[in-house]
Amino acid sequence: MHYTVSTDHPELHYFQVKCNFISASQNTSLVLPNWTPGSYTIRDYSSHIHQFRASSQGKKLAVKQENLHTWQIICNEGTQVEIEYIVYAFENTVRTNFLDSEYAFINPPGFFMYRDGLLQERVSVTFSKKEFAYTYTSLPKEKQSNQFVAKNFDTLYDSPFHLSNRKSILFQSQKCKHEVLLEGEVPPKIQKQLIQDLKKITDYEAKMMQGNPNKYYLFLLNLTENAYGGLEHLSSSVNAFSPFQLHKKEKYKQLLALLTHEYFHLWNIKRIRPVELGPFDYTKANLTKNLWIAEGITSFFDNFIMMKTGLFSGEEYLKELYSDIERVEASPGQTWMSLEESSLTAWNKFYKVQPNSHNTGVSYYAKGAIFTICIDIRIRQATDSQKTFVDILLALYQKFYIEQDRGFSIDEFWQCAEDSIGIALRKEFSPFLKQKKSIPIMNYLKWIGVNREKVEEKLDLGFTVHESTGQLKVQKVFAHKNAGKAGINVGDEILALENHRVFKNNFTEIVDLVSEYKPKFVNLLITRKGRIQELQLQVATKTKWKLVKQDSNDPVIGKLQEKFFAVG
Repeated sequence: MHYTVSTDHPELHYFQVKCNFISASQNTSLVLPNWTPGSYTIRDYSSHIHQFRASSQGKKLAVKQENLHTWQIICNEGTQVEIEYIVYAFENTVRTNFLDSEYAFINPPGFFMYRDGLLQERVSVTFSKKEFAYTYTSLPKEKQSNQFVAKNFDTLYDSPFHLSNRKSILFQSQKCKHEVLLEGEVPPKIQKQLIQDLKKITDYEAKMMQGNPNKYYLFLLNLTENAYGGLEHLSSSVNAFSPFQLHKKEKYKQLLALLTHEYFHLWNIKRIRPVELGPFDYTKANLTKNLWIAEGITSFFDNFIMMKTGLFSGEEYLKELYSDIERVEASPGQTWMSLEESSLTAWNKFYKVQPNSHNTGVSYYAKGAIFTICIDIRIRQATDSQKTFVDILLALYQKFYIEQDRGFSIDEFWQCAEDSIGIALRKEFSPFLKQKKSIPIMNYLKWIGVNREKVEEKLDLGFTVHESTGQLKVQKVFAHKNAGKAGINVGDEILALENHRVFKNNFTEIVDLVSEYKPKFVNLLITRKGRIQELQLQVATKTKWKLVKQDSNDPVIGKLQEKFFAVG
């Protein structure tokens, strides 16, 4: 199939798409995927497809739309077919299409149709570039042409396109050429530092995984206000971040951790993967109980790699780790949902957040990261730090990707893990996947000399707030706390606390002030549905903790701690 894409009307956000092929059968059905690998929810991309039509040598062919994402062309076998359609593209995320006068982004699953039953056929894409000077993608380019070629649609769907007038930056890392496209304004000093830090990250990850599977890798970084997120691909990643945060040290490191996370997917999930995650059925949910392998393991390694490269200090690493612990343990959701259930239901729960999601669900990212560090510490403790979780990944990579080019079942995961490490991991850890309760991470952290230390006690209102349209509104209500019982609703606007007028920039300070009086009840002035109400809330206190490294007289713990936190 040969696609030609035009961007004649970027101000209208319309892509014009043409495709030529020879019909391989009586009538031909064209299918547009419903979702994007790595972003596990049905997205109904076909809602942005318009004016679909087909012709043969200038004569119109009849088209029958079979369902929301399938079009059947009435033709004979061997007919030369040309299809045309328009894609409306004005949703600026890492998983959707976007077009304006500054740049264009194509997420292939939401853009290119495949012939039903012919996902493995070769496909080429040509751009009629009038508005944009450069096309960035990981797909190879035909010599002396503007045509990009994918060996099949699985490869095409894993290879986004970014059209821009900005020049990229190149650097070499572990025999792999890396290209970085910064779509947005980045001061030269920060740009230089970003490339230096990316080289540290890519060098470390490739060495840790004993080589880079790629000869080329593309970082796409879209710098847009209030944006945050990433999506992994076979030879690239698409990332979004706010340009106004780059000069802040903590936020800049957050960007580095995001890039570290997406780059580690180069191995974990794009090559090391549960058997359910490829080959894909692009028309429906591809369910698995093991998304924690994809994202939980990667979420452990992103911050860990940031520490091992020296981009996080040990204290910064422990702060990020405790953020995951607090995220999981502060919510009653983990008593409603196990780690396996969190993975399985991601399609209609995790990716479709509701006001009550935190009360009924748990993140397979955060809890999966906690699960992974517990296994890693257990391996270090049992092998005198001679082996780590990395050895499991290397064994899975060799056995299932290099030797068999396939995914693995959960039984094969545990068997491979035990064979590579030499200790019984399944019996100790597999119950945590099914249990609806906390993983006892502090029992494992003690082996690397890490304990919890009390920081302070603060007033616990039982709800969180955020700014919306200039108003301070309730964002989350924790059902197991008094706020839920007092009838506070998500969306209530908070006007005053204990007769103090509150805004976004003073809410925390006023809560701290009221905390000094150690009240049992507080008065809230709110608006709901346009009416002012006064509520009395029974409050509690919550303890703020932090994780700290402590010196130990036990030489075993001291050695494990040294090895775990050592840079390099």
